[in-house]
Amino acid sequence: MKNIILTTAISFAILGSCTKIIDVELDEADKRTTIDAQIELGTKSVTSKITTSGNFFGANSNPAVTNAAVTLNDGTTDFPLINMGNGNYELSNFSATSGANYTMKVTENGQTYEAQTTMPNVVKIDTLLATFTPQSAFSDSGYLINIVFRDPGAEANYYRIELDIAGERYGTIEDMILLDDDLTNGNIVNFPLFGADVAQLGDTVTCYLRSLNKQSFDYFNAVDELLFGNAATPANPKSNFDNNALGNFSSFANDTLTIIVTQ
Repeated sequence: MKNIILTTAISFAILGSCTKIIDVELDEADKRTTIDAQIELGTKSVTSKITTSGNFFGANSNPAVTNAAVTLNDGTTDFPLINMGNGNYELSNFSATSGANYTMKVTENGQTYEAQTTMPNVVKIDTLLATFTPQSAFSDSGYLINIVFRDPGAEANYYRIELDIAGERYGTIEDMILLDDDLTNGNIVNFPLFGADVAQLGDTVTCYLRSLNKQSFDYFNAVDELLFGNAATPANPKSNFDNNALGNFSSFANDTLTIIVTQ
């Protein structure tokens, strides 16, 4: 456990000290449909963003797909997503359950793309610790945030963590915080969030512990490697959509905890 924290901490400290410039050369041989879809445990909105792009990380001006038919299937029933405009499709107030399999189908210009995902179980945050740290080469003085939770021992678990400190968001696509339980299965995890800036007294801190299935975790790992790794040749992250579409249909179970930093 200590080795994991130290190794990851060093990585995040290095990332946290740099300004990231995303400039990744990817495979742009042809224009391909890109689908970024998400479903969350509980009664939430299911969303899908559909564009046409030569690569998943193309410019924001990638043309939106505005004429698609999008459905979600829970194993028995098809639920249509409403076209919200600008390539955004949404199903409001859908109740997703742990362990259930979901299929998203996107049809546009006579072509159909399908992806499946399985909803993981939620893992609860036990507490957030705020520990004062003096100024260093990597950080200003302030309060380092640690997330503490118990990893379930009966299954493999995969996590993505996001953090909000006084309105500043960390753990987005540019600085993802990803964990698995290869060496912590069934243990208490006390993880320092070096990927975020330190908090100050009086700051409101909200942490999001997103439990992922393995497919979604592998996808985000591939995205992170493409953005900040050493990919030797242009490539795109492996999609779970068929028929050569890019993007991902991901599912997650989210737990949230908020604290105010005090002495």
